[in-house]
Amino acid sequence: MPQFAYIPYSDENRRLFLNGKIEEFQGKKVIGFDCMTITSQERDLVRKPGNWFYCYSCDTEMYFVPGKVKNSRFAHKKLKHCFQADSLAHSSTKKALFWLFEKEKYHVKTEQRFKTKNFAPVADVAVQTKTKEDVLVVEVQASNTISCASIAQRTNAYASEGIPTAWIIVLDSFFGSEEDGSNAQYTGTFVTEYTRHDDGTTTLEYKELPFGEETVFTYTGNRKKNFTLIMDTYHYVIAVNHAGNFHLIRRDPSVLATKIEAELRGEKWSSDNDNFLISRIPQENIVQTLLNTQIRHIDYEPKRKEALEKSDEFLGDEGNHPLEEVEFKEYSIDYDRAKQLEKERLLNETPLDSIQLINEQYEAIKLAYERIEEENRQKALQELKHQEEKSRAEQEALALLHLKDMYEQREESNRLKYETNLKKYNDRFIKEKEYLLNNFQKTQSIIQELKDRNSELIRDLERKEAEKRRAELRAEQERHRNEKEAEEEKRKQNEKKQRVKSEQVFYLLELIERMEKNSGLVFSKFITEVESEYNRPLDEFKIYDLEKVFYELEERYKEVKRMDPLQQTIFAKEYEQKYRPTYILSKQISFFDF
Repeated sequence: MPQFAYIPYSDENRRLFLNGKIEEFQGKKVIGFDCMTITSQERDLVRKPGNWFYCYSCDTEMYFVPGKVKNSRFAHKKLKHCFQADSLAHSSTKKALFWLFEKEKYHVKTEQRFKTKNFAPVADVAVQTKTKEDVLVVEVQASNTISCASIAQRTNAYASEGIPTAWIIVLDSFFGSEEDGSNAQYTGTFVTEYTRHDDGTTTLEYKELPFGEETVFTYTGNRKKNFTLIMDTYHYVIAVNHAGNFHLIRRDPSVLATKIEAELRGEKWSSDNDNFLISRIPQENIVQTLLNTQIRHIDYEPKRKEALEKSDEFLGDEGNHPLEEVEFKEYSIDYDRAKQLEKERLLNETPLDSIQLINEQYEAIKLAYERIEEENRQKALQELKHQEEKSRAEQEALALLHLKDMYEQREESNRLKYETNLKKYNDRFIKEKEYLLNNFQKTQSIIQELKDRNSELIRDLERKEAEKRRAELRAEQERHRNEKEAEEEKRKQNEKKQRVKSEQVFYLLELIERMEKNSGLVFSKFITEVESEYNRPLDEFKIYDLEKVFYELEERYKEVKRMDPLQQTIFAKEYEQKYRPTYILSKQISFFDF
């Protein structure tokens, strides 16, 4: 449904059609119109004979078809093969697809109407084999105004005829771009590269996504329900930007598997958890990628709305364009130039296999289904096991009830059958019980008497044993006391003897010391010699040895006294040379003290 048209420029037309845009088209000046902003006055003027609109694509006459907001459009006066659709980007994309399929020897039609049971959609691009067998329908979506119901209706209509539907979205108009001032933006088709120059400066450059690389695709703004529906149905989508580069956008396989598993479990899935990947597709591969599309049926039930009817009443937005002339931005996509740039890059880059990437999506879904199937199988086995256990428990309970009834019936039968004999047996049992009870009580009395007597004997034996132990303890204490007294007496005797010996030793040592004082160093010499002979000091001599030494010292003392002074002097010098270093120095006395 063409959205744009133009009329030749003239001063009179400019005066009448103030809402149009002044633009250059095919080397001539024209006034362009948008079917959604045309005014009712302009619409009435164009109805006059000779005031026709013209198609931007085929340059043939067109007329304006008013209607509801989304149904106003321009239509060709005469049916003709034309690529013009909602926008220039839409028409140029259709045209590029037309020639790509033509190059691959397919029979291609645009604006092909299909008659189905309940709906007659018009396909943007219909692809057939040489034998006119339908193999593919391509729907190009250059805006995000298409409803989910329309996507489902078109896809299901083609699927009912056994024809797969491939959807191609124009990124810049679908998600918005800086050129048209939309709020939503998308990222992923460009990569950022930092270039360091010889002068040390660094520049930031944005380059097209390489063919051999897959990166993250994101878009901001409100969630696009129509994009989500296509992604949920096919798990990927083919996209093209205004630069003429085709891309494959797909869910991350791990995220896709998680989503499928959650849906199969009946859990709620939020699109906030989505993660999309994007990669470039060369134009030479786009045909095979599109032909790989599978037939899909969309289960979508839109809210019921009143049918839109064609009306002369114009419900679009009244034109409020500025009166001054403004430059017209044409969004036609130059696919020939894009292909030339692709050839240059493909000399150094190896593209990713888009079909393999798509198959990865199906493999992820297959694995997810297998995991859920295994999980359900395990749950079914557990449920079956639980049911078997429950059934077995119920059967056991029924069997127990049956056995209980049988037991009660048998007991009742036996009671009725043997009631008389049972009473006799019971009477005899009661008598025997009383007899045994009496004998038991007597036996208990005898046992208690024996216990009392045995307790008395035990107490007597314990008392005697206690007395015996006390007597032995007293004897032991008396013996220890006598031994202690004997040891004390012996100690006192030893102390007395030792004291006498000590007094004798002290007395002899005192005499020796007095003799040493009287005789001086000469007598000390004899003391040193004696200590050397016995190899011990005098105070360690036993009393009899000390007496013997005393007498010997006394004899030597007398002999020294008889020596003349000269000999004493010589002897003293020899003594000093021999003993002074040890004895005299230790005593701190001199030879003259002698």
